[in-house]
Amino acid sequence: MNVKGYLVFDLKITEFKYPIELSNPVKTDILAGLSSDTPQKINAGPITLTINSIESHWGEVSKDYTEIITLATIHNDNLIPVAITKLNYLVEMNGIKIGEGSSDVATIIQPKSGATLTFATKLDNKMLDEWWVSHIKNGERTKVKIVLQPVIEVAGERFRFTLAEKESELTTNLLGG
Repeated sequence: MNVKGYLVFDLKITEFKYPIELSNPVKTDILAGLSSDTPQKINAGPITLTINSIESHWGEVSKDYTEIITLATIHNDNLIPVAITKLNYLVEMNGIKIGEGSSDVATIIQPKSGATLTFATKLDNKMLDEWWVSHIKNGERTKVKIVLQPVIEVAGERFRFTLAEKESELTTNLLGG
């Protein structure tokens, strides 16, 4: 973060401008809570799956949205194939919805084998101004909530399970005070 400005002394006869510049590196690890190497068993209706790992990184950034790309390695513990059709997601920052929607994944995991799902979560950049105001009003603190829920289809029935539901806190100290 770079801040440039002037400290102005108005001496009534003349004005004296003193340039000031502040530069602080900004480091965040917002996505750390979305990564895990700890296997966990999930039950979705009659189906049992093992989530072996979840890894997230930043994707495409445009004027309208910012992507989070997530790779989830899932093992099908069943004797029948499991179709994962889509992934629903919700991202809130200080209670403000920054992203909500679904990502089509259309992956079939064969019996007793694994697959890696790759999906994108899109954050609405138009909501960042509202979030930023809340972040500053909260003393440079933000509560981040991310929910990822894949939808599976088995024998014509749909089931949803929670792949990740993480709450974390983002803090900054931008002016170093």
